[in-house]
Amino acid sequence: MRLRAVPRACLPLLVTVGLAAQPAPQQAPGQAPQQAPPVFKAGVDLVAVDVSVIDGSGRPVRGLGAGDFSVTVGGQARRIASVQFVSEGVQGTARPLTEPDLPRFSSNEEEAGGRLVMIIVDQGNMNRSTGMELSGTVGRLLARLGPTDRAGLAVLPGGVEVDFTRHFFLVRQAMSRVVGGGGGFEKRNRLGLTEALALERDPRLLEDIVRRECTVRAIDLDAEATIEACRQSLRAEAEQILTETRMQTANSMTALRNLLRRLQPIPGPKILVYITEGLVIDRDFGLVSWAGEETAAARAALYALRIVPSDADVTQRRASETRLFDRDLAALGLEALVGQTRGSLDTTFGRAEAAIDRLALELTGYYLIGFEPEASDRDGKPHEISVKVNRPGVTIRARRQFVAPVSKAVPTDEDLVKDALRQPLPASDVRLKVATHGYKDPASDKVKVLVSAEIGDARSFALPRALGFWVSTEKGDVVHMAMESLSPGQTRYLGAALVPPGVYNLKLAAIDDQRRLGSIEHRFDARLKTGGPFRYGDLMLADGALEAALQPKIEPVVSGDSVTAYTELYAADAARFEGATVRFEVAPEPNADALASAEGLIAETAYPGRRTARAEIPLAAVPAGDYVLRAVVSVSGRPVARLTTTFSRLGRPAR
Repeated sequence: MRLRAVPRACLPLLVTVGLAAQPAPQQAPGQAPQQAPPVFKAGVDLVAVDVSVIDGSGRPVRGLGAGDFSVTVGGQARRIASVQFVSEGVQGTARPLTEPDLPRFSSNEEEAGGRLVMIIVDQGNMNRSTGMELSGTVGRLLARLGPTDRAGLAVLPGGVEVDFTRHFFLVRQAMSRVVGGGGGFEKRNRLGLTEALALERDPRLLEDIVRRECTVRAIDLDAEATIEACRQSLRAEAEQILTETRMQTANSMTALRNLLRRLQPIPGPKILVYITEGLVIDRDFGLVSWAGEETAAARAALYALRIVPSDADVTQRRASETRLFDRDLAALGLEALVGQTRGSLDTTFGRAEAAIDRLALELTGYYLIGFEPEASDRDGKPHEISVKVNRPGVTIRARRQFVAPVSKAVPTDEDLVKDALRQPLPASDVRLKVATHGYKDPASDKVKVLVSAEIGDARSFALPRALGFWVSTEKGDVVHMAMESLSPGQTRYLGAALVPPGVYNLKLAAIDDQRRLGSIEHRFDARLKTGGPFRYGDLMLADGALEAALQPKIEPVVSGDSVTAYTELYAADAARFEGATVRFEVAPEPNADALASAEGLIAETAYPGRRTARAEIPLAAVPAGDYVLRAVVSVSGRPVARLTTTFSRLGRPAR
């Protein structure tokens, strides 16, 4: 789910090819510092690369300019046209790691910028004991992310468990179900991995291992046969160790490569936090030689956390004779992988608190360097690139390859809206508000979700042209998608989606006449309520007279002297509706006495098992404040269910 279209839509972590940076606006005196997103000017043929420069404490180095960097492509110097430091320090409060209440409505007014962080757990190269400790490690990392960041979870050799989301508790929940594969690269055998590899290269070493491991007991009648059986067992054990290790490595690297290709269509840099016990490639560097090209195409930086298992691991039957050498071998494989990418390797123990803190600090800022390419650079193929900094005592992290796409035709409105939907980070150049209300589909067991959107506001002067939305599961699978052209001046939209009952994410994007984009996310529950003999749709606040078509309220705010309430009732047998009534009430608290009320009008529909209930509730005597709207359902005078929602009543403007 992504985006990008026009200069104003550029986000802090988006590195745009073919654009040039402009200076950020000056901060007014007395205001708190606020990082402006990178602003780019179209029409200048630049390529932008993201580069991290950190000092000895792991903190990003600020204050560098074009004269501090040099860029070469294929050994040939390129002129640097712009350098901008992008600050990603956490501002405000981080997302909660526990499940919050579902929002009544969502707005993109405060949403902009942020980072894309994909946590990758190499389950195949991790034993169960290490895997069980990872929930705390991941939780610490999530707690260090900011409210505008998006996080996801992938498990190797599987795939994405949670797509990029603002709801970090989903990542934490999925992480609690992840355990190690049970083996890792440290095998629970008489032989170590290093010994197995050495034995493969020189079979004569087997006799040394036989003398160490094979003993003859007094009760053995044929000592020679006993030794031979032990010899064959050790040979088979060595072959099994190598087969399993190589299969684990191949499976993990195939899954990682597929993940990077999945991320390629998403604009902007991505941070991949790869958690593993190690990676054994021995001398087969072809297993990781693809990493530079694939990470460059995906605009991804790979930060590896190598967690060394405890020597007191209760899951290990016996420590390997070559355990320390095995660990070195696994570290070398990771170094080879990370060395192909813009990232780092940190070796740690246990929950990795210090490593997570170092990583979080490093990720608080980076540089965007815009350079002028040669015509041959912009061919859609990978090119070798070298970025250096002339500041002593610092570490620079820059990718070794880049891909500058071939210029394409001007995208259509639909293309841009679809890009906005694919982009996990929100766009806020067009203001959006959205709300959903769910009701039973009469023709199936699915729920019909009404999607209400408000496009633009009085400050933006947006004239919307097109809109699209999709509904996806919490794993990111799209179950419904719609694209719509909007009438000139249309600022309200009402659409619908049919989905099975469940909890979903809505992503909606719109483009205006200046080709500015806005996008928004909204998480909602598409499950009917139950109570007494009925099931119920959502309790809706609406604008419009009782006898007219209703317009769902998006933001639950009432300014007039009345408000219309609406819901639906469903029954397996139409006879159950006999004696049913619905009374709508307004109260200051869920269980407080009503300040205003109205009897609902229950109407039959074309479907015998469905009734609608609505009422216009007078509010002239209700002062400004926050209130609860109740729908009290009764059968033959006996209450059987109560639906509630909240709203705010505004005071009358002064005359």
